[in-house]
Amino acid sequence: MITLTNAGYWTLIGLSAIFGYMLHGIIESIKDGTFFDWGDEDETHMHERK
Repeated sequence: MITLTNAGYWTLIGLSAIFGYMLHGIIESIKDGTFFDWGDEDETHMHERK
């Protein structure tokens, strides 16, 4: 088993928070329909969050 120091625990907590924040953004963009709009830069429509 791997033993972690205090710095290791804080690093894991920080990475978990960053990953959770990114995952939240991805899920929100899937919900409002903008996640799968890659490559549509030439279109002029705008998606607005509700």
